[in-house]
Amino acid sequence: IILEDTALDYRVLDLSVNTFNSSIPSYHHKTIGGYSPVKLQRYQDLIEKYITSEIRQVHKVIESAATVSEVSQNLPYLPITSMLNGKYIILGDDLSPVVNAHAFGNCWFVDQVAPATTPDEEIALIGLVDLHDTAVIGDDFQWAAEFIANNNQNILTADSSTTDQSVIELTHYAPNELRYAFSSERERAAVFSEIYYPKGWKAWIEPAGAYGEVKNGHYQPTSDAVEVELFRADWILRAAIIPEGEGQLVMRFEPDSYQLGENISRASSITLILLLLLSLGAALIRFQ
Repeated sequence: IILEDTALDYRVLDLSVNTFNSSIPSYHHKTIGGYSPVKLQRYQDLIEKYITSEIRQVHKVIESAATVSEVSQNLPYLPITSMLNGKYIILGDDLSPVVNAHAFGNCWFVDQVAPATTPDEEIALIGLVDLHDTAVIGDDFQWAAEFIANNNQNILTADSSTTDQSVIELTHYAPNELRYAFSSERERAAVFSEIYYPKGWKAWIEPAGAYGEVKNGHYQPTSDAVEVELFRADWILRAAIIPEGEGQLVMRFEPDSYQLGENISRASSITLILLLLLSLGAALIRFQ
């Protein structure tokens, strides 16, 4: 049933297994759970402080419900599961999945900021604010927090009689590349339901419908592209400043360490071939 969903990207919370110690659901779906020995510490913190508690809330609903429909109707708002775009909840192999109607989707605009001065304050704030329109920003990205705060002040002083029609949506998904089409009436911040990992993810703003080309595994943007800096929001998610107007955000995983390793590997291979050729040449000279 879940795989019939044609959406480009969403996540599944599987409660029919040991959620954070089974890798089986990850074979079929992008999951909120699963197991990895190299799990990011920030994600583990999120599990311990919020997701485990939200799972307990779902189990309480399950225990008091007679049908899957009742579970769906009584499903509470799960802010962290929802910001991770947890669209489906699996209750058991013989039961239909429950749809989380509160799932945020792949990306959304925010106009308010909750700045945090310490990591403890940062993780605490995501449980206290409305993440639909407020981004929690740590002090290591103060520039982003200041932008959102100033942008919000401009909104408050502007004419409030008009309704903002800005939109942003995922148009392409691959493990190493995401593309988002946007139309924004002003420069503003967008949060993406993707894990922030600075060592390799890069982003460019391209004109609407424009796309560069990929050469040797590396994205070559168009001449009109502008590279943008990604920052962390809501403890663990990616975010970026989106300009006014229409365009496309191209986000790719291209770690510099991979390029360095590729160059070293190529140089080593060439050196090895040269050594083999020299050794063969020396052997031929001795044979003669």
